[in-house]
Amino acid sequence: MVRKICFQIARRFAGSTPLVVGLGIASVQALGLTATLSDHDRQVSLKRGDRISISLPTTPGTGFAWIIVERPQCLALQADRIVGGEAAPGATQVWVAEMEVTGDCDGPLVAHYRRSWEANAPAKTFRLVIIAK
Repeated sequence: MVRKICFQIARRFAGSTPLVVGLGIASVQALGLTATLSDHDRQVSLKRGDRISISLPTTPGTGFAWIIVERPQCLALQADRIVGGEAAPGATQVWVAEMEVTGDCDGPLVAHYRRSWEANAPAKTFRLVIIAK
């Protein structure tokens, strides 16, 4: 959930009344849950408006990528990106998928670590059981 806040920047000069030097609106992301490989196979309870971020290590230079293969209908994917490190063969980075809970549901969130052109079973599987009320 993103909340907007108004802010005012004021400066006081030698005992005078404050002079407003800036006004603005900023977006503030509500705190959410971050799940990593250590959370594999755990059950997570969430509610409407909650955000969940999945952060898993990846080595994209080798062709492997995390792909969400199953997710409860109430989880809306907000972002899917690679962060950190450098994009060189063998370099480890982090795949981040951010989702927001849009309603009530339950079920598994499953991601496979695989090469898209190979028909083999995934090299790794990440799974969370989502309970959203």
